[in-house]
Amino acid sequence: LYIQGELAEAEQVLTASMIRTALRRGADDVETDRIRGLLVRVWIDQGKLEEAVAAARRIEAARTTLYPGDHFMKANVLLDLGWGLTLLGKPG
Repeated sequence: LYIQGELAEAEQVLTASMIRTALRRGADDVETDRIRGLLVRVWIDQGKLEEAVAAARRIEAARTTLYPGDHFMKANVLLDLGWGLTLLGKPG
């Protein structure tokens, strides 16, 4: 859905999936975290920049304890956070 540009539908599916995964596997599970990260990208593309940046900041904080060392998932959220801040006119 995201690739096809169906952003509203992608947001609905990801939100439902995140809730379901958090209930089954826990709020701090890596799969729940991955879905949260995908939601940030959808929100950025929808223009929900404040929401996306706030979520990316929370995800970044959580990933410092969720993943070891220089795990690639830490870099993924930093890219999304940087992109969202740039679009808001607040790079850096």
